[in-house]
Amino acid sequence: YMQKGCSKQDASTIMTTMVKYRGLFVDHRMVMEHGVLPPGEEGMWEPLKQGAVCFISFVCFGLVPVVGFVFQYLLFKDDADMTKTLLIAYAFTAFTLFVMGIIKAKLTGQGNSLLSGAVMVVNGTIAGGMAFVIGEILTTAF
Repeated sequence: YMQKGCSKQDASTIMTTMVKYRGLFVDHRMVMEHGVLPPGEEGMWEPLKQGAVCFISFVCFGLVPVVGFVFQYLLFKDDADMTKTLLIAYAFTAFTLFVMGIIKAKLTGQGNSLLSGAVMVVNGTIAGGMAFVIGEILTTAF
């Protein structure tokens, strides 16, 4: 505490008083030395909530490309053209990514929502395209 500007006597008084309260002392030292905030009752369920939101988002948005395949099957049962199927799946996915980019911009306070949506589509297209190409390479290799 002396490094923070307290006199030696005041620092000694602070330490002597805090040592009497073990929980307070440990929590205070964790914050001061390591920057780790003590767990609170209100934040106890926060990791579970974040995990649930992440899982639900993953399931919902992960099913979007599958919807393209289902849509193609329902409309064009006899015409099993893989190119058409992939284009329909990509259209659904690109639209969803665009909407997610706009929502992200609104929630984070970014200025240009349309640009954020476009960037999300480009990033998703690159990631999905690379996954597709790698899958095709592995399929032909093995």
